[in-house]
Amino acid sequence: MKKLILFIAGVVCAIISVQAQPSIHYILKGKISSTGKEPLAGASIVLKESGTETISNADGDFNMALSAIPDTLVISHLGFRRKQVIIQNIPASTVMVIMDPSNTQLQEVTVSTGYQQMPKERATGSFAQPNKEIFDSRVSTDVISKLEDITSGLVFNKGDLGANESSLKIRGQSTIFANDAPLIVVDNFPYDGDINNIDPNDVKSITVLKDAAAASIWGVRAGNGVIVITTKRGNINQPMRVQFNANTTLYDKPDLFYDPNFLDANDFINVEQMLFNDGFYDAQLIDPTFPAVSPVIEILNQQRNGQLSASDAASQINAFRHNDVRKQLGKYFYKNAFNQQYAVNLSGGGEKTSYYLSVGYDKNRGARDGSDYNRIKLNAYNTFKPIKNLDLKIGLDYTKTGTTADNAMSEITTGGSYATIYPYATFADNKGNPLPVVKDYATSFAQSAEENGFLNWQFFPLKERGLYTTATKGSDIRISSGAGYTFMKGLMGEISYQYEAGNSPANTLINEQSYYARNLINEFSVVSGGMVTGYNIPVGGILILNDNSYHSYDLRGQLSYSNTWRENDISAIAGVEEREVQTHGVSNILYGYDPNTGISGPVDNIDYFQLYPSNQYSNIASNSGITGTLNRFRSYYSNASYTYDNRYTLSASGRIDGSNYFGVKTNLKSVPLWSTGLMWAINKENFFHSTFFSLLKLRVTYGFNGNLDQNIAAITTFRYSFNSFLTGAQTAVINNIPNPELRWEKTGMLNVGIDFGFGENVITGSIDYYRKHGVDLIGDAPMDPTTGVTQLTGNFAGMKGGGMDIVINSRNINKG
Repeated sequence: MKKLILFIAGVVCAIISVQAQPSIHYILKGKISSTGKEPLAGASIVLKESGTETISNADGDFNMALSAIPDTLVISHLGFRRKQVIIQNIPASTVMVIMDPSNTQLQEVTVSTGYQQMPKERATGSFAQPNKEIFDSRVSTDVISKLEDITSGLVFNKGDLGANESSLKIRGQSTIFANDAPLIVVDNFPYDGDINNIDPNDVKSITVLKDAAAASIWGVRAGNGVIVITTKRGNINQPMRVQFNANTTLYDKPDLFYDPNFLDANDFINVEQMLFNDGFYDAQLIDPTFPAVSPVIEILNQQRNGQLSASDAASQINAFRHNDVRKQLGKYFYKNAFNQQYAVNLSGGGEKTSYYLSVGYDKNRGARDGSDYNRIKLNAYNTFKPIKNLDLKIGLDYTKTGTTADNAMSEITTGGSYATIYPYATFADNKGNPLPVVKDYATSFAQSAEENGFLNWQFFPLKERGLYTTATKGSDIRISSGAGYTFMKGLMGEISYQYEAGNSPANTLINEQSYYARNLINEFSVVSGGMVTGYNIPVGGILILNDNSYHSYDLRGQLSYSNTWRENDISAIAGVEEREVQTHGVSNILYGYDPNTGISGPVDNIDYFQLYPSNQYSNIASNSGITGTLNRFRSYYSNASYTYDNRYTLSASGRIDGSNYFGVKTNLKSVPLWSTGLMWAINKENFFHSTFFSLLKLRVTYGFNGNLDQNIAAITTFRYSFNSFLTGAQTAVINNIPNPELRWEKTGMLNVGIDFGFGENVITGSIDYYRKHGVDLIGDAPMDPTTGVTQLTGNFAGMKGGGMDIVINSRNINKG
């Protein structure tokens, strides 16, 4: 870290030159205006040789000390070309400067933290904002996928995920066992629904909060970073504007030949032959539970037992060498996907009102056969000014979704010692008739099962299509309201409220002809002398029911103050908020289900039965349960920043969070989290005369964010069950023992960043170096086993990490 700071200091010193301030000899007067003769306020004005600097006032006027002749007057303003005026003699009158609009005009960029908006040029924290033009040009029904590859610090994990692992991370991992997903904020409040329900057509801006100074205002929910989404609004005194979007996107089938590690049929068979000759499969071939072995192993075993000649065995095996299961999958289970999107929105406003209304419809067909997605979206937002200084707002967002998925594809695995299906499997003969493939059990066993009273135990992939489907219907509603009152210039009070609710019932219907149902019924059959004498699971289909719902409310009161005088600018907020989130879940499973009559049969979920042919014991899964959580939070927060002369900004924030999770020791119920930051606009210094850099800014921040593991509590918790293997009676298993020291996780982060721009900001970018240190992370510690508990879960772990975010933007084409 010391080397990095010294390096940054060296870079800064290498591109600036310090000169002694001369004495004042003459006051230069001037006026800055646009080509339309409109005065330009806030223009930055520098006399290079005299070393003086000022900013034009509201009328575009300026006065500054001129102490050297000749001198160069340099004027810059956002959205205009930088201009230089040579001062050869002492002017006899006011210097008039007309600025030309820049072809690379930049609008003032603001970033949103979810509590306030601020100019990015005065922000000390590390923010990332995707290019809106690129974001809008991408076609997708969800917001997150459109952020990939255009948002620095955002990492997408497309591999296998753990139980609490998110596919999306900001600056890597920050916890071990707790939820590691970033906080999603929509229109200033945390969003508890499915992020895929946010329509990209309604998005106005997205800001990713990466470091402590940017995200610490969110306290214990900001440990994994924050993504702030602001949706579109209407404007006061805006004529009605109507926008309509329609997109249809077609996709090729997935490239199943992309995997460079795939072992083709010929090589796979060679490996099988080698392993067979080495005796690898000998135990499996005499196993009385008939584990699955591939057709090649069956043929080699028949040859060894004298049932096949060597030439016949070689002929059959060689026929497999030209097969490729990827071609079979592509032909029968994948198709060209397409997305259809339609959206229309109306926005506008009068003298005291503004409105925004949007309606959207999406229809997607996935690449896997039987996978579909539909969404209907409604979004409305209105503001009203009934009296002077009072602003009222109300919003409604409603989403209804439907998803269907055919699970036949997930069933295509061999089982046993095979991680996946063998590469020479064939699903149909030359006439298109379905063929069986090996699954779970040896072919000879599966073929003879019906002779012993079992249901057909063979697996035909092509017959499975449409027999194992999941249908999910979801709905989410978000209602927000608020009132803001301006007490005096710069001082405003605001009360905001949001209610959010949603449910997602999912039904999985497994047809009685499916392999899943037949296999389960067969395994739990009553067998005597190798023959079926009864069924513990009634013959029929299986219906799995899951219904999860949630509702939450947020209430916030906030005071905000901002003021600008001379070279000073101050902005501050302070507030209190309460939040409650309640979830509810119900699940059940019906056996022997007939979808035509809705009738199912009874099963014994208590007793344990001997399974066939494994001879293991298991109970019939009931999948019946009721779950629920209730979380309450209360928070106090504040944030303030001070800017002097548009060159130096100092920021600080603090937040105290309390929750119903930690009720054992009062001093652990709440946790203070804080951050501080400093920004230095080097390019605005009087001594800075570089014509190479148009922007050079240094940022340093440090602070703490937090996180919460909702899977543990400070008191003893149990998990009850009726399925004791020995007695069948009700049992209880300890989830965690009392832990009065349980507290929040905390992550400290240091961020050092440089923002730069060349020319007229044709090339801009930033370099951020960060180090983070997680303390009090949830982890496991060993305990004396004589207590009956072998380990304690608590705040025993820590984590260190770091990295760099490098962003370079190049504007290669000037747009007039």
